[in-house]
Amino acid sequence: METGAPETATGTCAVASARAAPPGLRLRERCLGLLSLDLRSLAVFRIGLGLLLLSDLSVRASDLVAHYTDAGVLPRADVPASFASSVYLLHGSWWFQVGLFGVAALFALALLVGLHTRLATFVSCFLLVSLHARNPVVLDGGDVLLRLLLFWGIFLPLGACFSLDRARSRGPAPGPRVVSVATAALLFQVCFVYWFSVLLKSDPIWRSEGTALYYALNVDQFVTPLGRRLLDYPDLLRLLTFGTLALEAAGPALLFLPVCSGPVRTLVVFIFVLFHVLGLGLVLELGHFPYSCAVTWLALLPTWFWDRLRHRVRPGRPPPPAAESGAAPTAREAKLPVTTPGWMNALAGFFLAYVFLWNVRTLDFDRFQTVFPQRLNWIGEGFGLGQKWDMFAPYPLMEDGWYVVVGTLEDGRQVDLFQGGRPVHWAKPELVSATYKNTRWRKYLTNLWQKDYTAHRLLYARYLCRDWNSRHGGGERVVRVEVYFMLEVTRPNYESPTIRKVLLCEFPCSPSGSGEQP
Repeated sequence: METGAPETATGTCAVASARAAPPGLRLRERCLGLLSLDLRSLAVFRIGLGLLLLSDLSVRASDLVAHYTDAGVLPRADVPASFASSVYLLHGSWWFQVGLFGVAALFALALLVGLHTRLATFVSCFLLVSLHARNPVVLDGGDVLLRLLLFWGIFLPLGACFSLDRARSRGPAPGPRVVSVATAALLFQVCFVYWFSVLLKSDPIWRSEGTALYYALNVDQFVTPLGRRLLDYPDLLRLLTFGTLALEAAGPALLFLPVCSGPVRTLVVFIFVLFHVLGLGLVLELGHFPYSCAVTWLALLPTWFWDRLRHRVRPGRPPPPAAESGAAPTAREAKLPVTTPGWMNALAGFFLAYVFLWNVRTLDFDRFQTVFPQRLNWIGEGFGLGQKWDMFAPYPLMEDGWYVVVGTLEDGRQVDLFQGGRPVHWAKPELVSATYKNTRWRKYLTNLWQKDYTAHRLLYARYLCRDWNSRHGGGERVVRVEVYFMLEVTRPNYESPTIRKVLLCEFPCSPSGSGEQP
């Protein structure tokens, strides 16, 4: 993709020494330096993507029948038409899905070790977009970000360093950095995640009251024990609310600071990694979203960081002057491959503009659909580029609760199918977030309460009939399923919440136990 940086990688990469940037450095060269990415950072990024894919597949595989076969919560006949383009929809059996999961794992492993990297990235992206289309009800923000990272990774030299591709290459080691439209696209994609999230957080609880984190940590379906402890410190929560908004607004802008760019960018990267993994990740159950964000930021580690790290590991060799100053060297001095194939630049530029307009439209659909009409959605849906960064925006969930699924057995007893057949109890669990098997079920059942997913409630009850009766016989067979949501509405100022029992659906199981309505 990039001139002077082949799609191969090694256990080590050449580190170009660059003289300190001259005082009269031209604006164009400085901008190119700010839009460049270090090949070693991209290698760490690639390894992180491979690990994320393998981890994600392992979690999904534990519920392969429930979420991806015709015997699960979403048979192929009930998949929305807008999501019908998926290789996972070619067959609804268990063995077919196992085969596709195995292929996806092999390509994820190839991406991890950097073997035929661009092909592995492309196939992994295709299979992930297809997997998401198979069952959109279990998706969260981490899924959206992961497929976007894979898409932009297709345009980047992810295998140019720390990879089998580089180890197998006999060519000279590439320079330390690359600049192209794709590097700019990845940088701006990171900015879009936070800047549009800030714009969407328009409610006074974010902008003036500072109570957004109070409401977020009252969402029992997501909060951890540590998150609940933080509710005892309202003043701290108010400070953290405004701090979060400021960090998301100003942090990404510092990536483009032309002075001391190396140290500043390194600091920003580690602040955001800690923010996601040790901040959000410890107080809320957000699946792999914090780790997807962390991997994203690691791709932005500058050459300055690697030069300083190299100097500490090998103290006899001082870092280059440019690394000390953090200034952006000229393209010639830093050996930046500033020219790339025109078709690839054009394609990446088109998709960058498309993603920007898509995000603008999320701010006010009615207002901006004239500029970006809905008939263009097929591009974003086909390539997995659709996105909306509205986590806890314009305000966190205020309707929360827990599930009680009453199954009436043939012998007249009633059990809670959501709790694996335990006696029915209506009281609030000690820790609601711990009642979900994993993040996929958490997202599925959180969506089930939302109005847009009303049609899936009956499908869920039908699946519970099939699943329970496939493992029980005689008087223990379930004949009726009632899905209740114990709605708890969060009130301001630590007032006691209101709780109401809501029947989402009821379903009579067929005598055969197939889950079809008699």
